[in-house]
Amino acid sequence: MDAGGCVLVGERETVRRTAVAAGLRAQGYVVLEARDGLQLMGLLEIAVEILGCPVDELVVVADTALAGLSGLDLLTVLRAAGRRTAVVLAAARDDVAARREAEALGALVIDRDGDAAATARAAARACAALDLHACRGHARAPARA
Repeated sequence: MDAGGCVLVGERETVRRTAVAAGLRAQGYVVLEARDGLQLMGLLEIAVEILGCPVDELVVVADTALAGLSGLDLLTVLRAAGRRTAVVLAAARDDVAARREAEALGALVIDRDGDAAATARAAARACAALDLHACRGHARAPARA
């Protein structure tokens, strides 16, 4: 797959965030990193307003437990605004409620349990599963029914 595209990664742990971002960059994605949900929301605005990335052609990979604004909160805001932005949420296996809510809102959910490398591999597989393709240099997710 010719990845291309822009992925925003929100993860509270530096080691895990760095591993996820590095894995996605190795696959050809442009990656912007955030340490909390508010910074992630700011990066989303920068990607759209300054870099010119269409919001529905971005991919967000986020931890469900980000400070300030969780990945699930960001997903809820995007869906409430009618956005179909592809979202991959990293959640603990035992966080059944968050997993169900995320899936109901159309997110792909990956396990956050385990080491940083495992989360990075899961995030890379999830982005590949979205069947993204280059579109004006940015990621594009298929329309959801």
